[in-house]
Amino acid sequence: MSDAGPQLSFKIEQWDDTGTQIESVLALACAQKLAVSAYDAAVRLYPGRVVTLRRGTEVLAKAPDFPGA
Repeated sequence: MSDAGPQLSFKIEQWDDTGTQIESVLALACAQKLAVSAYDAAVRLYPGRVVTLRRGTEVLAKAPDFPGA
């Protein structure tokens, strides 16, 4: 029997003002629906700040969505 819990493969991150460094990890989630809900809440809580939703190295969503970003 394994004691390993669910894999938290989704990450919601807030970036610094330059958009070059992760300032904080706001949430971790094991399910995509939960991750999207946490991402939506983070975007509302931090208007104008760069927030990403990632699974591993893949960026699933980024706000604000600047053209060319």
